[in-house]
Amino acid sequence: MTQEEIKDIENSLREGELIDSDDSLEVTEKGDYWEKFLIFNSQVRGYYYFTKKRIVFIGGFGGSSQFSVPYKNIKDIKKCNVGLFIPCGVLITVFDDKKMKDVKYKLSLLKRDKWISFLEEKRKNN
Repeated sequence: MTQEEIKDIENSLREGELIDSDDSLEVTEKGDYWEKFLIFNSQVRGYYYFTKKRIVFIGGFGGSSQFSVPYKNIKDIKKCNVGLFIPCGVLITVFDDKKMKDVKYKLSLLKRDKWISFLEEKRKNN
């Protein structure tokens, strides 16, 4: 990815109020998010943007599904399966400042052990 592409992504994330003005992109990764829809989990394909301070996901048709989570609010990180038996899930529990309660996010990323280590390191340092 070129510096210009990185700046464009950062500007888009700032305009969408998904990151702060002093935050910057570190890594982009294609992946899925499993969001709860009624009693089922539905798979949403998209991109994860790992910044210095946050995890941001944007996916679905026209970016209809998105979230932004500060690393400092992550309370728990666990391995999980997606689609019943596929071992590439990462379940994070996050304290949501707006809802004032814990919220769970089920991420689906290849090489999940690498991402779990990355998230644990970020959580410690933020």
